[in-house]
Amino acid sequence: MTAAFAVDAFTVKTNAQAPRVALLVDNPFRDLPGIVLVARALARRGVCCLLVPMNLRNAELWPLVPDFVLLNHVRRVYGSLASDLVTAGIRIGVLETEGGIYSPAASEAGMASGDENQDLDEFAVSMLQDEAIRATVDPFCAWSARFAARAADKAWFPREHLAVTGVPRMDLYAAPWTAAALQLVPEAAGYARNLVLINSTFPLANAAFQTPEKELDLLCKEFGYTPEYGARAMAAQREGMAGLTALANQLAEAYPQATFVYRPHPFEGEDVYLNLLKALPNLHLVKKGTVNGWLLRARALIQLGSSTAIDATLAGIPAFTPGWLTAFPPLPAVDAISLRCASPAEMVRQIGAVLAGTFVMPGSVKQAIASVVERTFYRIDGKAHERVADAILSVLSRPGPGPSLSHCQARTHHAPDPTRRGRVVRQIRQWLGIGRSYRGHEQARQRAVAWAATSKRFDLRDVQRILSALDAAARTAGETPLALRVMDAGGGAYRLPHATSHSVVVQAA
Repeated sequence: MTAAFAVDAFTVKTNAQAPRVALLVDNPFRDLPGIVLVARALARRGVCCLLVPMNLRNAELWPLVPDFVLLNHVRRVYGSLASDLVTAGIRIGVLETEGGIYSPAASEAGMASGDENQDLDEFAVSMLQDEAIRATVDPFCAWSARFAARAADKAWFPREHLAVTGVPRMDLYAAPWTAAALQLVPEAAGYARNLVLINSTFPLANAAFQTPEKELDLLCKEFGYTPEYGARAMAAQREGMAGLTALANQLAEAYPQATFVYRPHPFEGEDVYLNLLKALPNLHLVKKGTVNGWLLRARALIQLGSSTAIDATLAGIPAFTPGWLTAFPPLPAVDAISLRCASPAEMVRQIGAVLAGTFVMPGSVKQAIASVVERTFYRIDGKAHERVADAILSVLSRPGPGPSLSHCQARTHHAPDPTRRGRVVRQIRQWLGIGRSYRGHEQARQRAVAWAATSKRFDLRDVQRILSALDAAARTAGETPLALRVMDAGGGAYRLPHATSHSVVVQAA
């Protein structure tokens, strides 16, 4: 049994070693600052936090032997991992980073029933189907009270395991963290002259990490969407990519005094845009930094079916959408706060008004903003990360099974094989208490090398930079300083032999 931890407002007290919480990080461009905020809150209260690259999870989690793992979603692709963690006595929670803004088009019923919360049922399309494993998720950090109520009513998760927290990365739009958001994206400062941000959202048609065909196959086979849905999404994204880049070219030519930054989605590639965007002095393709640091410096946002439209309202700027292009799936929350232009000519006029300082936000959009923010992100008060930390600490305060060293040893360097033969081999290895051979170590090393060459890579310097910015922002708000230590997990965090080291540790100094 693990020790029970008494939780108070400031710390986790234990006469044993600090609890070890692993936080999965999917894409640093989008997720890392918010996850570091959570790690910071936990570390300040006595927890040893392990920031683990999501796509190295099978190689990294097992030798770390954490007490608790905060998954970045609970979709079908995590079936084997979630099951293995529970079997190994490691408790699991979920902080969704993939979505809180859903589309009725993805669920079979759509909005035909007239249920205003029908859009949330898209979540069930791709969620892990094993009810027993879902029942072990504690906490599930819900983006909104609306989602938590739906999840409880539909019995996706036990009601008592649902915690309404909001989204930590949205904390960067609230004091005192806005100062940190600006500091963390210095690249944007160089484009601040009449900046208009154009965000694309075409990760299926322009996949960064594999071919569009493989991405479509994954969407249908692993996430549970129908081939018809996938085909419609692919067609819409291809049309949208051509139309949005043409619009960027037109706007840059129309307003040479302004700066236009075309920012691909974190899961998009960049090469295709080198041919689609014109080589104009005021049009730039930039895929650096989190979106908040750009929006807080921009005059306007142009997007097509992107949740960053809501981010734009939080940054105090208008969000425009090209109404002559198809956004699939439709996102009612995004549509409600976006200014739809019927033609390229109208978009040119509206952006001209923004640049001239004569644009006036329509009253209907102003009225919609507060409702949409609450329905999607709960509260923008800078404290979502604290609510996530509180939910995790509440779980850690209760006795649990504790991680099994033998189970973790059996899975070290062993990526789950979904085939029947793979399951049998894994079971035999578990019985014998052995890990993989040299071949397995070499495969893990090769995966880590490939990961290091992608935009998903992060290291302790990235985490230190974020923590430094957060600490500076917190000091201006009068927070009592508390020294934290950031180190490579290879400095002693692995409890089992490990060939490579790509996780980062955050803990009290």
